[in-house]
Amino acid sequence: MTQEYFDLNRGVDIPDRTDLMLSRTKELLEAIDRNNDYSCIKLMRFPIDGELTAEAIIVDVECDGIPPRNTVGLQYRERLALLVSKDPEELVHVLAMRKDFPTLIHQNQRGKGQPASLCLYFEPSISVLRTWTPQKFLRRIQWWFEKSSKNELHPIDQPVESLFFRSKFELILPFNFKELKEKNSNFTITRGSVRQDEGFSCFLHTDNPKDQNNSRFRYIQLELPPVVHGVIANDPSNFGELVDLLLDRGIDLIKELKIALDKLVTESGATVPDNYKGTLILLQIPICRAIDSPVEKELYRAFLTPIDILDLGVELDLLIKMDRKYYRNTLLLTDNQILNNRWRTHLSTAF
Repeated sequence: MTQEYFDLNRGVDIPDRTDLMLSRTKELLEAIDRNNDYSCIKLMRFPIDGELTAEAIIVDVECDGIPPRNTVGLQYRERLALLVSKDPEELVHVLAMRKDFPTLIHQNQRGKGQPASLCLYFEPSISVLRTWTPQKFLRRIQWWFEKSSKNELHPIDQPVESLFFRSKFELILPFNFKELKEKNSNFTITRGSVRQDEGFSCFLHTDNPKDQNNSRFRYIQLELPPVVHGVIANDPSNFGELVDLLLDRGIDLIKELKIALDKLVTESGATVPDNYKGTLILLQIPICRAIDSPVEKELYRAFLTPIDILDLGVELDLLIKMDRKYYRNTLLLTDNQILNNRWRTHLSTAF
């Protein structure tokens, strides 16, 4: 079967190695020439407005230490792009060019439809660069593949991985948030200015009905069962992706929402205030190293969605709506089948 590879956007082929401009690229190519496990496929440059920003060496690397038919799906020969920035203080990036390359632990954050980015080091960049050489770098790549293929990459003395990559959005809670939550306080959200990375901070306040400028959201917190650490996930773009992501980790988010809605909606029903603009769902997720091992980390992740939790409950067939009031759906299907998928498409912002 023919292997499919990614194309690197905005890249221009370099026909001859003498046209390379960056000293690190030249040194790395010399090391590849002397290493029998690496084969150079082609060279590329990446200009922006006519100015060089990076060069790349596309290689095939062979790793004898990868077991055949390993459980994670790594191959004996893999194609990589070694991306060398013109900034000497930036590490060389390693991109896996195979389109069906597996999602594994210790990969960097990437968008959908982009090559996987290998996370080679545990130490900060400044520490790595002190002793970095092209030869050590090439061997480190093979070490990553060999350890990953045997599920041995994460050392036992290293902290457990988070469930999500770091978000460029932040939610700042009041210092007495726990006390306010126990009093069933209502909350509003104000947004700070947009930063250079297009992220921003939001601030959660107790509701002041006289202030009409703040956006009002219903707040709900879900204390989820523990999950085993593993691959770090990109933030889901909608509610359906969030449900699927947690289900892959053994958490039924819809079941947890039903428990919360049963507490929120009494026998006499519930209503949505006219000035509410959505729901802030705060997930409290304990993380452990292995099944039945102690919890080592508590992760808090907030998701803001522009639909009230009661309307979401209707779309999930957990509630019914009559005369602008919401009631528990006592006619739930026995197999918990949801009749429509509209609920999956609601956008979410992760904090």
